[in-house]
Amino acid sequence: MLFMSKDLPEIFRKARGRKRSTGFRPEVRDFLSLLIRVFHFLQANSGPRDNVKHYEILTQSLSPSDVIMTLNYDTMMDNALVVAGWNPSRGYGFNARVISELRRSFNVSENLKGVLLLKPHGSFNWFAKGSFRNLESVLERRPVSRVLISRLPRLYESNEKRLVRFFVPPLYTKFFKNKFWSRLWIQTYTAARRADRLVIVGCSLIATDYHIRAILSKAMADRKKKYKEILIVDRSPKVQKTLKSFFRGRSETGCTVFPTFTHFCRKAFP
Repeated sequence: MLFMSKDLPEIFRKARGRKRSTGFRPEVRDFLSLLIRVFHFLQANSGPRDNVKHYEILTQSLSPSDVIMTLNYDTMMDNALVVAGWNPSRGYGFNARVISELRRSFNVSENLKGVLLLKPHGSFNWFAKGSFRNLESVLERRPVSRVLISRLPRLYESNEKRLVRFFVPPLYTKFFKNKFWSRLWIQTYTAARRADRLVIVGCSLIATDYHIRAILSKAMADRKKKYKEILIVDRSPKVQKTLKSFFRGRSETGCTVFPTFTHFCRKAFP
């Protein structure tokens, strides 16, 4: 609604008062700032559950050719990888200046050397040159110029000047004009097409996830053989059913389902 009201002010204007011009809306800025603060709070209050260090287990299980793709904005996976010896300067699939405030392993992990972390909706720790007033232009034209690795995503008020956080807000559909985003999505497609195995964690592929649904469908159609296995991690029986239907016939062994991330970590990596 906020983005539509920005582009179509004559529809969303009040009955009286000064006519609003097309363009910047402070409400959009406030919404995105609130979004950052909510995730900042959640990430600050997250931690191991069921006596299982999920992200640590996951990073220890990775091999150099593995690819992690997430549509989430948070930086918990990023941080776990960096602490384990992953190099963020190479591991995001693009080149940018990286500033790290996290204490990391002194030696780059051999197992993590070739690991890619693809975030085709952007990330709370990515920044591009620009401002809120030209956010649309930034998302459509700019690449990431800086990555800040820290325990928690910084809040907007602590940003350096002339930098704006670089992630795709919900329902923002015009970002493929930007070669930066299109490259990330092509990398996502290529990884899904070449993979031996797929592990789907907490991704329900709802109707509005049409970008990722299209990419996965095309990747599976272009493969010459089935995946060796497909693992699904989700607590919802409805989502499990949807995913099994979506991937039906695409795996040599069918789909193995885990109800929670804890079950997955304990069973897949005993």
